[in-house]
Amino acid sequence: MANYNKGKIAIPNVTGNIVITITAVQQAQENVFPSKFFETDGVTLYNGLGYKSGLRFNSTGEETSAASGDSITGYLDITGHNKVTVSGAVLSATTGGYKHVFYDASHNLISGGGFGIVPNGVFAKDGSGDFEIPANTKYIRFCVNTSCCTGTPPALTVVLG
Repeated sequence: MANYNKGKIAIPNVTGNIVITITAVQQAQENVFPSKFFETDGVTLYNGLGYKSGLRFNSTGEETSAASGDSITGYLDITGHNKVTVSGAVLSATTGGYKHVFYDASHNLISGGGFGIVPNGVFAKDGSGDFEIPANTKYIRFCVNTSCCTGTPPALTVVLG
C-alpha cells in the first residue's frame, strides 16, 4: 500500500465517507531472560536479577545448592498462555535437580520435569509441545547452567504464546 508507512496511513484526497477496519494480530510475548522472572509477589524481580546462581530445584520444587554453574529463575506467570517456547538453553553434564517446575496459583508445586538443565523446546498445555504443562499451572521456573550458555545472564529466551 503506497500510502502506508511505518504504522501511519496517509489519505491525500477524500471524496466521500471513509471506513477503516483494523485487525490487530496478537504477537507472542517475548520474555528475554531474566527480565520477567519475579518473586512470589509477581512484582519484585527475583533476587534483583531474575535468577540465582549456585542453586537447583529439588523434588519438592524448593531451592537447594547445586554446582556453581547452575542457576534457577524466579516465577514466570503464564496465565492466559497455552504455550511456552524456550531457546538459548544449552544442556550440560549436570545431574540432579529438576530442569523445570510448575506451580499453581498458591505457589504449590504441581510437578517437576526430569533431572538436569532446562532444554530448548516447546512447553504446551494441549500436548502439542515437547513438554506437557499441567492444566492448573500458573507459574513455571527453570534451571539453567550458566557456564554452558552464552552471555551474562545466560542467553535464555522464553516466548509466551
